[in-house]
Amino acid sequence: MHRRLYWALITAILLALPFPYRTGALGQDKKPDLTSRPITTAQGEVGDLLRKWWKEGTAAGNVGDIYDNRDRAHSQLDLARFPQLRQLDYTEEEIKQGRHWAAQRVILPGVVFGNSSTSAHPRVGGSNVRMYYTLPKGLEFLYRQYTRNNLYIYPEHRDHDPGRTGPEEGFGDLFPTNTPYVITSQGSSGSDQPFMRAVPLTLAAFRPEVKKQLIEKGFLMPTVQLILRASGKQLKETDDYLTGKAHPTVFEGSLVDEVKMVKMAHDIRLENIPAAIQMRVVEEDVPTPGRDFFEPAGISEKLADTPVVIARIFRGKDRSRRMVVSAAKSIDLNKRPLKYHWVLLRGDPTRVRITPLGDDKSQAEIVVDYQERRPISPGAPLESNRVDIGVFAHNGEYYSAPGFITYFTLDHEARIYDKTGKIVEIGYGLGQTRVTVTDWPRAIELAAGDTPAGRLLPIPAADRAALIKDLPEFQKLQAALKTASARRDILRKGKKDNPDFITAEKAVTAAQKAIDAFLDRRLPRAGQSLRSSLAGGFHSLATDMKLAEKHTTLLEELLGKAEAPVRAAIEAGQKRLADLGLIKSNTAFPVRVDKTPLSPYARCLIEHFNAEVLSRLVYPGVITVKFHDNFVDPRISVPRYWRDVYRYGVEGQFEGWERFASDGKTDFNADGHSILKKDAQGRCLEARTVRYKQHVLKRPGPNMSPLRQLPGDEIVSYEYASDKDRRGKEKSRTAAKD
Repeated sequence: MHRRLYWALITAILLALPFPYRTGALGQDKKPDLTSRPITTAQGEVGDLLRKWWKEGTAAGNVGDIYDNRDRAHSQLDLARFPQLRQLDYTEEEIKQGRHWAAQRVILPGVVFGNSSTSAHPRVGGSNVRMYYTLPKGLEFLYRQYTRNNLYIYPEHRDHDPGRTGPEEGFGDLFPTNTPYVITSQGSSGSDQPFMRAVPLTLAAFRPEVKKQLIEKGFLMPTVQLILRASGKQLKETDDYLTGKAHPTVFEGSLVDEVKMVKMAHDIRLENIPAAIQMRVVEEDVPTPGRDFFEPAGISEKLADTPVVIARIFRGKDRSRRMVVSAAKSIDLNKRPLKYHWVLLRGDPTRVRITPLGDDKSQAEIVVDYQERRPISPGAPLESNRVDIGVFAHNGEYYSAPGFITYFTLDHEARIYDKTGKIVEIGYGLGQTRVTVTDWPRAIELAAGDTPAGRLLPIPAADRAALIKDLPEFQKLQAALKTASARRDILRKGKKDNPDFITAEKAVTAAQKAIDAFLDRRLPRAGQSLRSSLAGGFHSLATDMKLAEKHTTLLEELLGKAEAPVRAAIEAGQKRLADLGLIKSNTAFPVRVDKTPLSPYARCLIEHFNAEVLSRLVYPGVITVKFHDNFVDPRISVPRYWRDVYRYGVEGQFEGWERFASDGKTDFNADGHSILKKDAQGRCLEARTVRYKQHVLKRPGPNMSPLRQLPGDEIVSYEYASDKDRRGKEKSRTAAKD
C-alpha cells in the first residue's frame, strides 16, 4: 500500500479543487472491432455462462467499457480475462500532473470502472474514500460519478479496523457516512481485486437492450451496486437485503459471489429495471453555531444533501434530531408504483424512531437520539460512531439500490444527558490511557517483594506467593540472558557469518524465549498468566478513581522525595484537572469535587493522571504511559480541550453554561455570549459575543491545531420582563472597544 505523505497531500489538495469532467479519448486500441473478441477467458461456471449468453446474443459484453487503473498497476486488473475491455490511457502531461494517481477527481465519459490501491496513514488523510466522504464537494462529485456510469473501487486500508486509537491497532470505522457511490474493500493493497473482477463480469452479463437503457438513464452503477449488495454470500434470506448485512460501509472480498451477480444482471429485463431512490429533506432541526456547537465559522451539521445520501455530523448539544425526508421523486423507468421501505441498518434501535408518512410511505419522520460509539452489530469487534438508515423503493420485482440517511457523532466528546433528555455536560478531548510494562524483571521483583510500591499492586495472595517462590528461577533466566547478550555483543564486532556469532545469536534467542515462557506461565488464579496478572494490576491501579484517597500518605511521601521535573509534571497534571473543574485545586492529589458519579470525561482524565503518577512517582522505569486522543478526522471536527457544564433555571429553562479550560473559567448565557455583568439575581445584564477560530497552517495537510475561543466584536445588553423572567431578551448591541 502506497502511503507516502507527498501523495497523500497531493490527493487532499486535488480533492479540495472543483471536480471537472474529462474530455478526449479514453483509450486506444489497435483492434476497434472488439465484438470479434471473446467476452471473457474466465473459467468455471461464470465464464461458461457469459460465453453461452454471448453466443446467444443475450449478453452485452464489455464492448465500450473502460478500465481505469490509478495506482501505476500496483493492483492491476488482469485484462487477459476481459478481452473486450479497454484500459484508460493517460497523457504524459496528465501523468506529470499526477492526474493518473489515487482518487479519481474527474467524471469520465462512457462506462468506466476503476481502482486505486493507494492510501495515506489514517492520521494524515486516510483512504481515498474517507477523503471523499469528509468533503461536501467530494460527496456531490461522487453522486455525479454514480449517475454518469463511473464506479471506483478503493481499499479502506486502516480506516475500518477494530481498535480505537491506533497505531498498533485500528481506529474503528472512521467513515463519517455511508454511500453506494463507491465500492470500499476491507483491507489494503489487493483487497480490491475480487470487486475489480466482479464488476466487469456483471457489466458483461446485462442484456444489450437493458445495458443500453441503464447507461442512457444513469441507472447502470446503481443497478451494479444493487446486484453486489443483494448477491453477497453473507445473505441467507431475501429479506436480509433490508438489513445492515447487505449494506456495510466496507465490503469483504471473500463474500463476493460472481456467479450470483452475473445471473441477477442477466435476469433483468427492460420491463422490470430496478427503480432509483431520489431523496430530499423536507424539514429538520438545525442547531445554532456558537450556542449549540462550536466550530470555525461556516461549519454546520450538514455534511451532504445529495439525492441518494443525506449525511449529518451530530454536533449540537440537544439529545435528539428530527428530520422529515421525502423519497417521492424516486424514479421507475416503467412508471411502476413504488413501495417504500425505511430501515435502520446500524445504530441503537431504542434511540432511533422512524415513522413513515402518507398512504404510499414515500415520506418519513426520523428522530435520532445521540449515540455513543458502539459495535457495528452485536458482539462485533469493530465499533462505529455512525447511525445508518436505509431507504429503498420496490417496484414489484426488485428493490432499488439503497439511499442512506446517516448521523455521525464525534468520538472526542463525552456527553451526559439527564433523565428528561437535557444536556448536563460535554467534555472535549476524550481519549484512552495505555499503561505498558517496560521492565518486567523489576516489575516481578516489586510484586514479589515487601515494599510499599510492591504491596500497592492489587495481586491475589496466591499469585504473589507463587511469584515469591519462583523469583530465584526468574533471576537465573535473566542472568542467562544478560550473559548471552554480552557474548553476542562482543562477537558482533567481527564478521557476521562467524559461526561463534551465529551460535551466540541463537543463545540470546533461546534465553529470551525462556523468559517469555516464564511470563506466560499460568499463576494459581485460573486462566491468568504472570504477564497478564501484572499488567492487569497496573491497569487496575490507574483506573481506581480513589487511588489518591486510599494511598495519600504514600504518594505525598514519594512526591516530597521526587526530583523537580517529576514534581513539575505531576503538578501540571493536577492543574489540568483543577482547570477543568474535576478536582479541588488546593489538594495534592485528585479528590472528587462532589459525591455524584464521575462522568466518563472525568474518569478518562483522572485515569490518565493516575497513570502518570504511577509511572513517574511509584514505578519509574517499570511502566510507561501514553495518552491517545480518540481520533476524529480534523476535516470533520477541529480538536478542542475544555469542559462545558450546563445550567437550567425555573421549570428547566436553559440559562447557559460554564466552560472550564486551561486559560480559565468562562460563564456563558443562553445565547452563547460571555457574561460580563450580572444583576443581584445572577441574571446576565451584559455579555460579549464569542467567536471560534483555528490557527491556519501554511503547509498543506491535516490541521490538528486546537479550536480557540476568542472575544467577539460586540457587547450585548439584556433586559427582563419581571423578577420571574430568567432568560431575558436582547436590549441593545454596541461595538466592543478593544
